[in-house]
Amino acid sequence: MLFRSIAAEISQAISQTRDLGRLLAEGVELIWQGFNLYHVQIYLMDNVERNLIIRAGSGQAGHHLVAQRHTLPLTTVTINAVAAHQKRPVLVADVQENSLYRPNPLLPDTRAELAMPLISEQKVLGVLNVESTTQGRFRERDVQFLTILADKTAIALETLQQRERQNATLQLLYELSGRLAALEDAPRLLQLTAELTRTHLSCEVASLFLFEAGRYRRRAMAGLPQEIGRAHV
Repeated sequence: MLFRSIAAEISQAISQTRDLGRLLAEGVELIWQGFNLYHVQIYLMDNVERNLIIRAGSGQAGHHLVAQRHTLPLTTVTINAVAAHQKRPVLVADVQENSLYRPNPLLPDTRAELAMPLISEQKVLGVLNVESTTQGRFRERDVQFLTILADKTAIALETLQQRERQNATLQLLYELSGRLAALEDAPRLLQLTAELTRTHLSCEVASLFLFEAGRYRRRAMAGLPQEIGRAHV
């Protein structure tokens, strides 16, 4: 009954929430309180799929980690990174006996941990992480329950992220139309297009190519030092 109640509340939050940050915060709070856990947090994959960045966390520790934009590189071998890489739950019954565990000074009483990948259409969007002060707290039934909740969250997350990307694209086009009308310098126009694209789509690098003399040549780049960008033109 407890699981059904939490699942129903999360489903309701998903249906009523159009803001990504609010959805994740409400999901974390419901799981934290509903399962009486020590800590719950949700990490999302960055745009280049190199890091997991915390977007919601329970309690004061969670608020602090979110404020600091706590980041977990996927190159490190940790509970969350393994869950993301292998697209499967990772359960650690006793963190003190497992080499994957990385202690966090803000969460000194963690004794058991479970990481659930958030997957939509075979793509890992992030990780749901739950922690307990009791060794062996998480069992197979918990994995099954949290897998269902993680799947619900991932579907909603993908929908909201698509909407954010669409809104960013529309904003980009609107801003470009206003700024480009005032520009007559072609190189500056191309550079501005690359810079606005990088800003609105939150990517590391944006390049603009033109087809000239039978091949594509890069004519503008945003996101790399100018000397590197020139070397790659």
